[in-house]
Amino acid sequence: MAVFSFPRRQEQPSAPQDRPRTGRRGKILLLSLTTTLLVTLLSRAVPGVQCSPASPIIKRDQQPPLQNEELHKQQNPFLGFLSTIATTLIDTDLTAPMAILPDLTDWSCKVTEEHPYPVIILHGLFAPQFTSWVNMAKQLRAAGYCVYQMKYGMIPGIDFIGGMLDIKESAKELPGYIEKVLETSGAKRVDMVTHSEGGTVARWYLKYVAPKVAQEQQQEQQQDSLSPEPKVRSLVSVGPIGDGTLLQGITDVAKVFGLYDGISQWVMQFCVPCTQLLDKSEFMLELYKDGEILIPGVRMLNIVTRMDEFVTPYFKGAIQLVPEDEILSHLVHHLPSTATNSQSENEEEEETLPSQDLVQLQKELEKSHLPQGLQPGDIQNLFAEDYCHNNTRVSSHFGLFRSDFSINATLQFLSPTFTGTFETFPC
Repeated sequence: MAVFSFPRRQEQPSAPQDRPRTGRRGKILLLSLTTTLLVTLLSRAVPGVQCSPASPIIKRDQQPPLQNEELHKQQNPFLGFLSTIATTLIDTDLTAPMAILPDLTDWSCKVTEEHPYPVIILHGLFAPQFTSWVNMAKQLRAAGYCVYQMKYGMIPGIDFIGGMLDIKESAKELPGYIEKVLETSGAKRVDMVTHSEGGTVARWYLKYVAPKVAQEQQQEQQQDSLSPEPKVRSLVSVGPIGDGTLLQGITDVAKVFGLYDGISQWVMQFCVPCTQLLDKSEFMLELYKDGEILIPGVRMLNIVTRMDEFVTPYFKGAIQLVPEDEILSHLVHHLPSTATNSQSENEEEEETLPSQDLVQLQKELEKSHLPQGLQPGDIQNLFAEDYCHNNTRVSSHFGLFRSDFSINATLQFLSPTFTGTFETFPC
């Protein structure tokens, strides 16, 4: 028995050219379900380095022990994914028409002195109707922000899912949308909150589209060649893809059996981003050819979960402010020299670098790599398990962006009074 179904369109006498549209819609639905099923069935615990957030770690040591059903969701990613879907449906009014979760965009909203930056929300792949930002949008509006839920990458005739077009083309939809938000709200800059693919769309826009648009506007207005202030002040990325997911190793398995190229070509007929978001795709190699995406004047926060089913390994979603080779170089420089054979066994060993010195070294390196116009604390990573380590509703790709943890972190980071240090988080 189907859990739910999308409302049917009213039947109209169809012309012969209308028939392929229905077939394409069905193929896209099948593709989305098949991809999701494969990922969750093949999910495994992904080993990786223990990354630390930029802000002080606040542990929740008094949380109640996991119940049996929670343990099952941790041990079996497929059950955890189904639980996330079920939770989403429970919180959803399934009797509503096509807009299953409401669009809270208010084009009449005006910014205030307390909240001078409107917030544009970008959904992820196979969205926005099925997975919505309704929780985040409600909290942002309640806090006094002007909120705009942008739909991008929509295939003509298929209006219930988005993020399906070439990411480069989706990014080109942002300049016009941002201009409309600025004009109607009375603001000078915007903040952006994204989930999954939405963060990649925003980064392509910031790196390639925005500079080109700004240059064209300067030429039209015959202004000087000084770089204008970015129209985006902050970018919050929840469950970001980083420079591409390994998708639990599925792509490597396909390459071993010689199936990767054939499958990719077939998938791209219906979902170009599905291949663009993979590790070492042509798109990702072009986007990250110069290293981490850091834009002068644009604050960035990445909210990551170590239990992410889709972004693997999970630390790909973290911002790498200092290149790895530079970190290793400085560590080697500060390590004590190895004792030679001629040294006496009784000779005192050289002292290692104190841990507080390593912390100070890390801060100095990060400060030296901050983009122009930013301060320490303007570029940060938050790992959900450092704050909510027993909460499986938070520790998943879909649960993360609906969680109180991400909502609270976003509200703190977007606040004009944010000092760079986070308070405690609700889990």
